Amino acid sequence: MKLKKLQIVIIFFLALTAGCSQQHSLYKIDIIKREGISARIEDVIGEYPQNKAHWGIIVQNEAGDKLYSLSSEQLFVPASTLKLITAATLWNTLGQEYRIPTFIGYNGFTNNNILFGDLIVTGTGDPTLDKRHWRDPENVFKAWADSLRMHGISEIRGDVVGNDDLFEEQHLGYGWAWEDLSFPFSAEFGPLMVNNTTVEITLLPPQNNTKEITFIDNLPFPYLNYENLITVSDTLEEGVHARRLTGLNMVSLFGKFNSTSGAANKSVTASNPTLYYASLLKSILENNGILISGKSRDIDELTEKPQTITPLFTSYSPQLQYVIREFLQDSNNQAGEALLRTMAWQETGYGSFENGKLYVEVYLETLGISRLDYNYKDACGLSRYNLLSPVVLNKVLLAMQNSPEWEKCLPQPGLPGTLEKRLNDLSPEIYAKTGSMSGISCLSGYLYNGNKKLVFSIMVNNYNNPQKASELIDQIIYLLNN
Repeated sequence: MKLKKLQIVIIFFLALTAGCSQQHSLYKIDIIKREGISARIEDVIGEYPQNKAHWGIIVQNEAGDKLYSLSSEQLFVPASTLKLITAATLWNTLGQEYRIPTFIGYNGFTNNNILFGDLIVTGTGDPTLDKRHWRDPENVFKAWADSLRMHGISEIRGDVVGNDDLFEEQHLGYGWAWEDLSFPFSAEFGPLMVNNTTVEITLLPPQNNTKEITFIDNLPFPYLNYENLITVSDTLEEGVHARRLTGLNMVSLFGKFNSTSGAANKSVTASNPTLYYASLLKSILENNGILISGKSRDIDELTEKPQTITPLFTSYSPQLQYVIREFLQDSNNQAGEALLRTMAWQETGYGSFENGKLYVEVYLETLGISRLDYNYKDACGLSRYNLLSPVVLNKVLLAMQNSPEWEKCLPQPGLPGTLEKRLNDLSPEIYAKTGSMSGISCLSGYLYNGNKKLVFSIMVNNYNNPQKASELIDQIIYLLNN
């Protein structure tokens, strides 16, 4: 049923504007400039009358003039578009050339190329030791083995200790769903992270007429325990799964293979990023000629923490602009959480979420954004307690548009990242951050239309078909591009 007042407004504008389509009344419409595009966008939104989703849209030119608005000041769950706020705060606080340090040192003493004591690695949140997207940690740790020898250490008669004390002991974001914690996008984070604290598992079906199911993971050290519940059956539907039990390094393998099944590859998270990091470091150092008599440890396992740490050398991440580019393009949740705490440590001496959030609030205040205009509950957007409006996102985009290299940090169609398989006809004329969770689809960024530059944010919540929502968002982008 159409609202009478809205009908009157539509009739008035139809008299002035040609080509306007039927108006749908499910949403609060603020018609700023009706030249046909408004009605066409609203037709896309209301393509299915039974759609009960909540839409928020704002389109502005690069000067900030509002061209179209739909419920643009209402609050929505932003999913990963919240990463734009985290990234912009990091960019303006630390600077795009900032490099994240990792400190390598020891306690004890050295003599005749032997360290009598523990090798201690102190982290400050470098997320780039990830062979899938950034740097292969094996290459980095091989270089560390060479550096140890240059400092007169070829043997360690002690442990390899990961020191995470510069950050708070929080490895999961506020409000993250418990049922997701086995999946890589919900992996634990911390000041020491490697390969996103995930494990790749290959499940092999029975061979040679046996019913024996085998599996192997990609870790060069023992870390996970397994419970194998997979069975073989040709009468039931095939499908195998791997889930880590919450809070434990125990993985349950379950489901069914049939007699014609091929190998299956699964990814799971691991618990305790610090111990995971120290374990991989120890393994690679040993494979590169460093003798180690002790174990890999989280510093919290020690009965007595070292009073002093003698520095050896410092390893640095790539420049922050490149870290942010991968953070946004790959939408890496763990990188966002670590980077916020890196900023907190650099500015306050202690890497906590609350310390980092203070800098987010200060930055947004400089843009005229009140604390009542948003809810910032994690740094990556995985928490459903986060709330933003399209207006807030656009204010950040407008403020950042003149920063060197910023736009290149956002995903683009046809290039690796979350827009790789979307909007390919527009490449490379759109730079935009996606945001997706069940019932949520968002897109926020810059669109070049000839000599015109548009800044836009589109947010959809409570949609029962997120794939369809992203398709409708793409339709709107095509409309804006025409």
